Amino acid sequence: MQLIEVEYEELPVINSFESAMAEGAVCVHGTTNVHAKKHLEFGNVDEAWSKCDVIIENTYSTHVLSHMFIEPDAGIAYYDEKGVMTVIASTQNPHYDRNEVAAMLGVPQNHVRCIQPATGGGFGGKLDIGVQLHCALLAHYTKRPVKIIRSRTESTMISSKRHPITTHVKTGATKDGKLVTPKSDSILPSITRRSLVTIAEHLGYTVEHRPVKFTELKDFAEAGLCGTAAVICPVGKVVGN
Repeated sequence: MQLIEVEYEELPVINSFESAMAEGAVCVHGTTNVHAKKHLEFGNVDEAWSKCDVIIENTYSTHVLSHMFIEPDAGIAYYDEKGVMTVIASTQNPHYDRNEVAAMLGVPQNHVRCIQPATGGGFGGKLDIGVQLHCALLAHYTKRPVKIIRSRTESTMISSKRHPITTHVKTGATKDGKLVTPKSDSILPSITRRSLVTIAEHLGYTVEHRPVKFTELKDFAEAGLCGTAAVICPVGKVVGN
């Protein structure tokens, strides 16, 4: 080992949205750090501002959160009497699980059945894959039922985290309390892996505009990708892994 000479190339650090979006920034994967863009618009937002008596504009940010569900990740996988891979897991969406397991095994989706029992908490943290793939893969090769239960430490370390988001919101309203139009630009990064960042974008739109009815609407978001564990940073673009 003493005869081995190692040369290190120091690379620029990407530790912020601004550095990730900057011209000439090192791309983690491919030719851009922007993984996806979403644009939602309804009506004439620019014209709607003139109808507003009050306009509030601000930038808001949240940080990475661990969902800390009470029940840790757990699951069982086995082939049933018809040869269908069956996965019973603590999950929030067995349909996502079925798609992922089928893709991993290289089989049609109707060759996989995922069952969701009563879930001991999730808060979005169990929308992503937990032990489902590991259980199914072990059951596939051993041809025996497999059960995996993560400890609290393992679950906290391995489970996906809530994406941080920075969003610039401009909202207009009339004096009688009617919300006329919102406009928001958001950055939704994926930390160290793709995860469900694109789906999270759609959910963010849904939650943001579900409670009220607007006459005009404009939304824009981009999701970024940071794909190396060595660089624990948000990478992406939108205004504000």
